[in-house]
Amino acid sequence: MDITGLVVIVSQPFMSLFLIALAVSLIIILSYKFFVNLEKLNEAKKKMKQLQKTLIDAQKSNDVERMKKIVEEITEVNKVFMKESIKPMIISLILLVTIFPIISKMYTGKIVARLPFSLPWIGSELSWIGWYIIVSVTITWILRRLLGVDV
Repeated sequence: MDITGLVVIVSQPFMSLFLIALAVSLIIILSYKFFVNLEKLNEAKKKMKQLQKTLIDAQKSNDVERMKKIVEEITEVNKVFMKESIKPMIISLILLVTIFPIISKMYTGKIVARLPFSLPWIGSELSWIGWYIIVSVTITWILRRLLGVDV
């Protein structure tokens, strides 16, 4: 493929938004892969599930002191979640706050994609944000599986 073919592909709004969503999703997922200790996060998830079950048992037995201790432990586990996920969240925020206004300026008021079927409350014609969400969710799901990032 020569450069003119590439320009024609990228000049199509649905394809350029696809490529932007791919790039943004890849950057966000890689930031999670490199900045988050996934083992620590998975341990915290397991502990949180265990604590929630214990809290339910304590509520059933109406043990107020035990509930207070469990809530304190849950708070500590939540701190681990926040500490581990703050860097990728900041990267995501900066990226999206930078890119979304540019995309919005380029594609507001334009139909970017036509689906071969109609979605409830949306229809078959998508604006840039609808197309971006569909593409981004799909790409993110696939990339997370491929790169082994399960947050």
